[in-house]
Amino acid sequence: SRLPFKPSTLNRLTSSSMQQLLLLLLYFASAALASSNCGIRLSNRGRGILGHLGRVSSRNEVSTTGKWPWQIMLREKQYRDNGTSFINMCGGTIIGAQWILTAAHCVRYSQNGIDVTVKDAFVFAEVTSMEMDNVVDSMIDNHVYRMRDAFPHDNYTNKEYPHDIALIKLENPIEFDRSVSPICLPNSAQDIPSDGQAVVIGFGQSSIRGTNEAIRDGNLRETIVPIVGEHICEARWTNLLDITGEKWRENRVICAGAYGHDTGSGDSGGPLMMKSSDGRWFQIGVTSFGNPSTEADLFPGLYTDVREYCDWINDTTKGEVKCQEKEVKLRDVEIKI
Repeated sequence: SRLPFKPSTLNRLTSSSMQQLLLLLLYFASAALASSNCGIRLSNRGRGILGHLGRVSSRNEVSTTGKWPWQIMLREKQYRDNGTSFINMCGGTIIGAQWILTAAHCVRYSQNGIDVTVKDAFVFAEVTSMEMDNVVDSMIDNHVYRMRDAFPHDNYTNKEYPHDIALIKLENPIEFDRSVSPICLPNSAQDIPSDGQAVVIGFGQSSIRGTNEAIRDGNLRETIVPIVGEHICEARWTNLLDITGEKWRENRVICAGAYGHDTGSGDSGGPLMMKSSDGRWFQIGVTSFGNPSTEADLFPGLYTDVREYCDWINDTTKGEVKCQEKEVKLRDVEIKI
């Protein structure tokens, strides 16, 4: 049968333009979801007891699959004689449809390009360090996003880690679902209790307490860390870093950690998080720096204070990502979350 009209070439959508339209719609849909549903774990998960993360681990417990839907893995491309592969470099968090928050030292000196892996990074089988590259290379492509550009803070230097914060813009927007969603960023005036408790997570290296055995099996680990007051933290780090007073405050850090509960190698760029009274999760810090020993009691981990960079995040993302407009009530994390 004949069509009752002749399609106009002006109104016809080509395959290419249709794809562009779909990508545009996906972007705005993802941006809307990011704005309204940040910090919410949509699926029914996260009822287990928190395990131990970082340099010291008394029990080899790992996070529940999909429990932290904003955590990502940064993988750096490596060129070898037998071909190209990727290595697990750092962590980071989803804060917008095309934006990742991480540490500046994770991206500043990368020469070969970075991929951002979400979702399937949570379901690694337990493997040895020797097998880690093969596991990462076998991950499903549609959960790996290519970096378009990296934005380390302009004032970042590798000395004493001031302004250790960076943003990554992805080539394509992330497809949010029940296992992948953004975390909230606190208001610049947000009060953080100096004696509160927070959560850190990461894919980095762990060790068994009382041994020199290192564990890096690709599993996402988590633990509760106490917030350490600024003056106590400064006093403990002063001799090691040789920075005091105003110079210390320029670092804009939050201190957290205790013996057996700390971050370690490979956890950089990941989140220091607290939960609000309405059940949403907020990233108050970015994992930055720590003492290579296991003495977290004496030298708590240093986390870049996200509150200090709200204007920078807004300006860098051109308003696509913003900190919360109002303060919220943050509460201590319970042992069971």
